[in-house]
Amino acid sequence: MSRARSFLSVVHVVSLSLWFGAVTFFAFFTALPILDKGRALAATPDKWLGIAGEEAGTRLGGEMLSAVFAHYFWYQTACGVAAWLTAGAWPSRSTWIRRVRQVVLAAALGLALANAVYLGPQVHALRQARYTGTPAARREAAGRFAKWHRVSLAADLAGWCCLLAATTLAGALPRTAPSASACDVLRDSASRTDTLP
Repeated sequence: MSRARSFLSVVHVVSLSLWFGAVTFFAFFTALPILDKGRALAATPDKWLGIAGEEAGTRLGGEMLSAVFAHYFWYQTACGVAAWLTAGAWPSRSTWIRRVRQVVLAAALGLALANAVYLGPQVHALRQARYTGTPAARREAAGRFAKWHRVSLAADLAGWCCLLAATTLAGALPRTAPSASACDVLRDSASRTDTLP
């Protein structure tokens, strides 16, 4: 394997790992705890935040998540571009593995980009709208928010499934045999010192 191809392979594995890890951590270990924490803070007896009630706590959690979303989908997109562009760095023994890997990476990238460009901003705007305006406008915005939020979550989960598949397929990437193992190098250097006068 040439140095350039080795470098591209490293970029592919690192970008795929960072992408999959970020989506896994956010989807399963960040979003719900932040929302729960917002609700818990709103329910504290001393009301140190000056807010009260479950709706206010949910709003607080949503605002905290907005700060993450401002970067989260663009981070995914950047990792996705790097992973997809370098997906062909390995000469694959099996063309179907290469094709499947490229298709699932393209799908995950498309879903991340859809969230970055359209779904995320749409959900953010509706999150704000459901707390302002007349009660009827707030109810209508809350209904639209719930719909688009589910679509965004589904896109993120589908992207995670694609990344799980791509990461699993990375195990099928061809390996090159090292030119010499560490034991071979030590054995050779020891035999050379034995022959010295």
